[in-house]
Amino acid sequence: METTTAIILGASGSVGQALLAEILQRDAFSRVIVIARRPVACPPDAIDRVVQRLVPQMTPLELEQAVVGASKDAGSDAVGFSVLGVGAGTARLSL
Repeated sequence: METTTAIILGASGSVGQALLAEILQRDAFSRVIVIARRPVACPPDAIDRVVQRLVPQMTPLELEQAVVGASKDAGSDAVGFSVLGVGAGTARLSL
């Protein structure tokens, strides 16, 4: 297993949950920090590897603080994934 930390922004949505499951299944990261609006379900064998940072309102300031805090906690060996606003609910939006 690697010693790298993954940071997932938007982990409580359908795409974020699928990404989290894939990351946990592959053991590519020693720890995963998820930033989400609501708690994310984790398999029992992965609970000790997942740190959840809940940001229910997702205001720009709260979101920035959560991302900066996660980055500091992860250290220099981190990989970030953003799936915030990606998924079925956004299909209704038009540009």
